[in-house]
Amino acid sequence: MTENITIICDRCGIKVRGAKGPMSTVWGNSYWTSGYYDLTDAYWQQFALKGEKKICDECMLTDLRYQNR
Repeated sequence: MTENITIICDRCGIKVRGAKGPMSTVWGNSYWTSGYYDLTDAYWQQFALKGEKKICDECMLTDLRYQNR
């Protein structure tokens, strides 16, 4: 079931309307996001700055570490 949520980007401070929903993977149950990145997820933590938990798509797409991946 898709859940519509609103977050405040921890990097730029803008309000983002996004969504998340369940996803079954070979690694177990997880969820997808739209409009933002959940940096508490093990993979996305590598792009987090100190104290960040959620950032908008624009901030992630302009992050040089993300671009280099």
